[in-house]
Amino acid sequence: MNTLDSEDQTQRPDRPIGVSILSIWDGVSVGVIPALRMGIMIASNPNLEEISILTLCVSIGLPITIVTAAMGTYRGSDTARLSLLILLTIYFGLNAFQNVILLVSGGLTPEDQVRNSAGIIGAILTVGINLWYFLRPNTISFFRRPVESRD
Repeated sequence: MNTLDSEDQTQRPDRPIGVSILSIWDGVSVGVIPALRMGIMIASNPNLEEISILTLCVSIGLPITIVTAAMGTYRGSDTARLSLLILLTIYFGLNAFQNVILLVSGGLTPEDQVRNSAGIIGAILTVGINLWYFLRPNTISFFRRPVESRD
């Protein structure tokens, strides 16, 4: 058997452009920006005692873990890809749940109702796009093929 043929079978394909786009987008828009925004809000709040540990963990910890998973996904880690999908589902599920609760409470202005409804739709679309793309067979093959070893 020709060694070139065996190398072609074990070499990981080039990173799909969608992996680059989605992992960078998810890391920045769902990780870095929300973590910075919450950090600024906490730093500017004179009553830090009012902020619970659970709120801190979810508001800053979840976006930071999303950044970590997005970086691993960009590098081609299958575990990071699955972690990113789970973390995005949790993050957007919590956001959509919060928007639903605010809508049901009935105390919102019409502008806020539109904004919250758009937030729910955006959360569903974002999770749907990520699940669709990262669970496609062609995308999975990038993550599951071994990296070429250089001996």
